[in-house]
Amino acid sequence: METDRDCRESQLNALSELTASGLVEAEDLAPLRELRRDVLTEADAEHYDYLVSEYF
Repeated sequence: METDRDCRESQLNALSELTASGLVEAEDLAPLRELRRDVLTEADAEHYDYLVSEYF
């Protein structure tokens, strides 16, 4: 995952959209575990929470 705020937001949004396709597996999202939720923006945290709840 990118550390740049705008890139990270784009990546989390893209991951959320890709999961709807069924082509993403939990192991594909393993790098999400490295993110610290407390430094995410509110929008990023929403994507993060959705992905974590669905895949971990």
